[in-house]
Order: sequence, then structure tokens, then C-alpha cells
Amino acid sequence: MIDTDKYEGHTPAPWELMRSGPLRDDAPKDLENWWVKLNEARAKTSSGEWMRNIGNSYMTEADARLIADAPLLLAEVKRLSTLLRESNRQLELMTERFGVDKLVEMIEWDKTRRGLND
Repeated sequence: MIDTDKYEGHTPAPWELMRSGPLRDDAPKDLENWWVKLNEARAKTSSGEWMRNIGNSYMTEADARLIADAPLLLAEVKRLSTLLRESNRQLELMTERFGVDKLVEMIEWDKTRRGLND
């Protein structure tokens, strides 16, 4: 589980992926000069602090954390997508086997058993 509280107060969309000019001659050949342009409407954070300058863009700590955690967030999206696909597959199999009416009846019975009825 990812602690999303640390992204609270991040700059709202839109963010743009920007490409700058060529890198220096001594830069590794497999790198390119990319940076993120944040929504320019926010020059200060909600608490009135000026944003930090990171690379070519001003951003809050929450923005930097969000960018740094992008690989973890992508992995979580992929994991949840797989889980959702598998859940849908199981639901389709159960619908074929029992029919919709019987499934609804089973769900209602289980909710009552667990005390989840409104």
C-alpha cells in the first residue's frame, strides 16, 4: 500500500513533459534532456512558501515526492489492473455457472450473514 498522504497539496494538473535542447557533448548518449513543466498558476504553496527550484522547474516537496514515486505508482496501477481483470474473469465464470439472479441472492445472503445490510 502506498502512503498517498505525502502527495497532499501537490500542484494540480496540467503538468507537461518538456524536451530541452541537446545535452552537452560529454553526456551519456542514451540520455535525453527532459523535464516537467508544472501548472504555472501556482508560484507559492498553499502555506505561502515559495516552491523549491528543482532542475528547470519550481515545485513543492509534494510534487517532487510524486515524481520520485512515479515507478511505484505505475507498479501499483499495474497490480490493481491485474487484480480487477482477474476479479471480472471470476465474476463472468460465476455468472455463467449460477446465473445473475442466483449470484444476487448469494451476495444478499452473505451481506446478511456478515451484518452488512443497511
